[in-house]
Amino acid sequence: MSFYLAVDIGNSNIKLAIFKKNEIKDVFLFKTKKFKDGNPDIIDTKLIKMLKNVDEALLISVVPEVTEKIVNKIKKVKNIKIHGIDDFNYNIKIDYDSTAGEDRLMGIYGAYKLFGKKSLVIDIGSALTFSVLDKNGTFSGGIIGLGPYNILNALTQNTSQLSKSQIHQPEESIGKNTNDAIDSGIYWMTIGSIEKSVEKIESQLDYQLTKIITGGGSKIFDEYFKKKRYNIDRYLVLKGINYFLRDNLE
Repeated sequence: MSFYLAVDIGNSNIKLAIFKKNEIKDVFLFKTKKFKDGNPDIIDTKLIKMLKNVDEALLISVVPEVTEKIVNKIKKVKNIKIHGIDDFNYNIKIDYDSTAGEDRLMGIYGAYKLFGKKSLVIDIGSALTFSVLDKNGTFSGGIIGLGPYNILNALTQNTSQLSKSQIHQPEESIGKNTNDAIDSGIYWMTIGSIEKSVEKIESQLDYQLTKIITGGGSKIFDEYFKKKRYNIDRYLVLKGINYFLRDNLE
């Protein structure tokens, strides 16, 4: 039985997942910055274990300067066939005037396979993106804004008296110190952006969508949005990559 490797190179993290059919067997995440700054050997042992039964992979990337390094690293461990999206036909119609990021395309593909048409993929990471799969099964665009991590970076990099902290769900909305105030500000700003964007998107379409939250930042907001009946799937993009690869190879 075939095992496939899905690779998603994002601005903040590089994610690798091994799939057996549609089941994730192993996931490995590490910081993209490590590969921008060098070519660490620390992941070799993990890759050797992950790639043991893998013969083919699909890689997507929004960081071109890192892509070749990752491909070489994988092939050094095991010389498998590594596909790109352009090797295959993307059988979802696209109504978008510019090139969509590969992560958004695979998020939409995963949403289509798991939830069907009339889906909205909300990816929380360095950016906050909304990708619409409309009632006709067409990727019809969306919204792109700042994600919580870039908001945090903007606050701390440009303000000398603020130190960088981790983003958490705040215990109280009114912060009693600077870090708690930043936590609360980013948390509620992100939630407000998501809820208002969803409202405007559904108003324009004049019908409701199945909402799916994904991305590295999704775990911070999952408790809130589960109560709102949003679907939470941190690995939606990786699942989309696997579905796409399987649909084109099998």
